[in-house]
Amino acid sequence: MSGYGGTVSLGRSGTSPWNMGVTGTWRSPGFDLNDIGFLRQADVFLQTSWLGYRSNNPGRIFRRYNMFVNQWLGYNFGRERTFLGGNINGRGQLNNFGGISSRFEWGITGLPSMALRGGPSMKIPGDMGFSINVDTDDRKAVQFGFGGGQSWANNHAGVLIIFIFQCDTDRAMQ
Repeated sequence: MSGYGGTVSLGRSGTSPWNMGVTGTWRSPGFDLNDIGFLRQADVFLQTSWLGYRSNNPGRIFRRYNMFVNQWLGYNFGRERTFLGGNINGRGQLNNFGGISSRFEWGITGLPSMALRGGPSMKIPGDMGFSINVDTDDRKAVQFGFGGGQSWANNHAGVLIIFIFQCDTDRAMQ
């Protein structure tokens, strides 16, 4: 093994409503742990950051809610950007104990080396998508949910619609 690797993280969480963090991870091309463990990929530098706000104070509409902004970036040791993206997401619990969540995500054209399983890097298109979900009180024996989303990648689009029905038979029989 002739390589090196590591991770550095700095962040803040706890009782404050504001939470944040940044992480950097690197593994040089010669870094091979597979003799003593498991490593999916070397020759990588990964960076992530996030900022979030949480409120547990009931208001007119929400009992509690959170919102987060996340960002990620990757390079190889040849200084080629392998990925770049981010998202904004949030979830709120309504005063009637139902919930609503949403997400918007994007990714810029990438160059992952793992796409061809050991071959050269392959350029992949960027993508973008969003989703929104609504659900009923999860304390109840019978619960319903509805959600949907849209995604776009290289002039191709997809739509996802989800219906959820869940019945807790133990609670329903009481």
